[in-house]
Amino acid sequence: MRRKYAQLRDLKESKKQVRNLYDSAVDYFSKEFEIPKKSFPKLKFVSGEKMSYNQADNKVLIGDKEFISDIGDSVGEELGHFVRAKIKGRVGKKLSQKETAGDEFYGFLGSRILYRTSNEDQKKNFFTEGERTFESTYEGKSFPEIRQEILGKARSKFIDLGKRYRDAEKNRDQKEMQRIYQEAKKQGYEKYTETLAHARPYHFASEADLDKIKNLRELYSLSDKEVKEKFFKKSKNRQPSKGLEKKLGILSISSLIAFLFFSSPNITSNVVGGNANKLSNFSIIFLLGAILFGVLAISKLQKIRKYFR
Repeated sequence: MRRKYAQLRDLKESKKQVRNLYDSAVDYFSKEFEIPKKSFPKLKFVSGEKMSYNQADNKVLIGDKEFISDIGDSVGEELGHFVRAKIKGRVGKKLSQKETAGDEFYGFLGSRILYRTSNEDQKKNFFTEGERTFESTYEGKSFPEIRQEILGKARSKFIDLGKRYRDAEKNRDQKEMQRIYQEAKKQGYEKYTETLAHARPYHFASEADLDKIKNLRELYSLSDKEVKEKFFKKSKNRQPSKGLEKKLGILSISSLIAFLFFSSPNITSNVVGGNANKLSNFSIIFLLGAILFGVLAISKLQKIRKYFR
């Protein structure tokens, strides 16, 4: 059997090989993120197709039906989940719904980080597709394709329930809305939402430019809101452009010019009248507002850029 398609149970000493990879990964993540090794999750082998990190009991589970060829991505992802949970003080607690997107984002980054720190033998044996990308995760499909596929299946399967739910929502019938939700849940609706909940963060984590991120611990320390604001964008370029700062600067200067233009009659009349220092209150407020807007906007962009120094 070719190694690429071999499962852990098919190879001699496969558990030993995976454990060595795991221990090597823990060594790196411990040093990089300043987390004691004793805090890292215990590795446990189980039967079946299983790969997960449970932050409630702090364990990484690996099934013997997992493919050896991409086990590196899986180990990196689960350790990425752990690091995020540890830094945010969530180990021992159940993952909440609002934390899911950020958790999946950091898990995917963990796969990429582990690949970059692995030696050549490890890359050859456990990362046969190279550094993880969104497309390699979803058999060559792009995020828009996957999203359309998921939503298309969900709409076609739950079209009647969707219409009923909208009608109940329009009539503000909370009981009917809850009944419809439970019915959809029984029919597997959550499977589609969970798949999409993974795909979207994976997409943005795949696009993140790790070469521009020098402080990984600082990156993993961002709040869930900051993660979405800085990475979950439509633009492929995550780094705020200097061009935008330039536009804001021009806007501030334009505001200043406009101020001088509209206030010039007042200035002239005041000079003639011997009151050159008495500008209207409105003009002064307008000027200060324009300058303050420019300063605050540029300052905000510079704060975002610090994560890419």
